[in-house]
Amino acid sequence: MPGAPEKHQAKSGPCEVPTPTITPLEWELLKRAWSDDWLEVSGLADSMTDVFDEWVDDYDIDDAIEHLVDRGMLYRKRGKDEYGDDETRYMITNYGKKQLYPDITGKRGGGTYHIMDVEALLYFFRDLGYFTHADRGFGGRKADILLLAPKGPYEWDLEHPIGVEVEWKPGKHRDRVRENVEKARWMPIFFCTRKMRWRRTIEELAREAGARVVIISEPGVGEAAAALTKFFRRWEPNTIAVYASERTPTEVFEKTFALKREGYHFRIRDRRYLYAKKKVGGRTEEVYVGKIFDDFKERVENKLMFDETGEKLLRPVVLEKTIKWAEV
Repeated sequence: MPGAPEKHQAKSGPCEVPTPTITPLEWELLKRAWSDDWLEVSGLADSMTDVFDEWVDDYDIDDAIEHLVDRGMLYRKRGKDEYGDDETRYMITNYGKKQLYPDITGKRGGGTYHIMDVEALLYFFRDLGYFTHADRGFGGRKADILLLAPKGPYEWDLEHPIGVEVEWKPGKHRDRVRENVEKARWMPIFFCTRKMRWRRTIEELAREAGARVVIISEPGVGEAAAALTKFFRRWEPNTIAVYASERTPTEVFEKTFALKREGYHFRIRDRRYLYAKKKVGGRTEEVYVGKIFDDFKERVENKLMFDETGEKLLRPVVLEKTIKWAEV
């Protein structure tokens, strides 16, 4: 399949490590087309130079965009700008979106919630600049997520992969946890789980296997992912990091109201992914809230809240692409 990573066995172990057929520059452009709804070519060279701390010129941008168009990840949309001048925008295709958000299926220990955690972590690590390759549940010895860091705009660091595992009820699936800990012999592994007692079980099994254990104690998944960058930079095999989030299954629901109180506006993409945006110091700050679950609309619209002033009572209304707040 065009654009899909090639697969091979890790050089010294049993875990499959992807070889991306998309460059870090193309990956960043694809992410930008997704988050901004289209690519604005003007200024992209300077922006990508800042991202990679390496010179990227307009010719590099043009080549990368043409490559993405040729492979069906972007398409051209020609029209007029606000001044009536000709304008070409580059929009992400459904196939391009699948490179960023692949369908994750298969049997998982935590079922739907396991999949939601994997999808949330995909977003966080992509935001940190990693290439993210998700195990889509088709078998094989893979981590839930395999991370590769960029070595400049044109090359990925294939020698230092990082694994991410989401664990549900590890006490009932000790053999599975041991298998995942075994992967740390060839690359560092980040374990994410929901409860402190589950974290202790993973710690116990990892120490039994002789792995070095690092505890990540930041208060949120996003903060924890950011804290891992220092740990990952050292890249020490036979080392695992463990993070436990005490989030409930209604986290997306509760987070929506918390962000509204902070002045965020909402955007729903592909009828499944909820984002929140607001202007901060002249730039737009975007937060990934999570995947919308089946009864989200019903539950949200049955709850009222006061606005930021504490005077107006609001009722949320979930539309196809956004959430509006109507005064009661």
